[in-house]
Amino acid sequence: MPAATDDYVLGRDLHGSIRLEAQHLLFKMHNGYALNPKIPISSDMKIAEIGTGTGIWLQDIASQLPETVQLHGYDVSANQFPPASLCPPNLAFATLDAFGDVPAHLVETYDVVHLRFWCAIIRGNDPGALIRHAIRLLKPGGYLQWEDADMGKPTMRGDEAEAFHKLGMSVLRTFNVLLDWIGDIPRLVADHGLTVDIFGRLG
Repeated sequence: MPAATDDYVLGRDLHGSIRLEAQHLLFKMHNGYALNPKIPISSDMKIAEIGTGTGIWLQDIASQLPETVQLHGYDVSANQFPPASLCPPNLAFATLDAFGDVPAHLVETYDVVHLRFWCAIIRGNDPGALIRHAIRLLKPGGYLQWEDADMGKPTMRGDEAEAFHKLGMSVLRTFNVLLDWIGDIPRLVADHGLTVDIFGRLG
């Protein structure tokens, strides 16, 4: 499926890829896991990640799961995908627009769909299209694991930290990236028919 126009605010160069790798380590340190341990594992399950970037999350869980588990990473751009030669046989990547229609062959395919750090991607304060896309990928009874950052609420204090935060928020607003929806994720996914099993807030 052809990818949509890529207007990713944070960039896809080497620095962007390094950021994604470091970001993964931070999330894993805070959570204590990559794949939530309450999600049941079976040898024939299928797991997808939307907005996979470098695929670091999938590569991490690939080392912890049976080799028969199928892992698929999707992104609007293939620029950060790792070479196939460096991936296990059960891990594959493809371009897919997370705000577009789900191809028929992928509807209700996955036991788990993973989302992470969409706070800098969602435009206009409305993640509805992304949520609907993820639900279309999920099998009935499947799991949506979503980790995000509420950058609209600074955790550091001091004049310099506050000035830096204001500058960052100003830059995001120029791209129509608003963050009010982040703290409302449990209600938003529930409004789309999902049951919120686990919700945690750090900081």
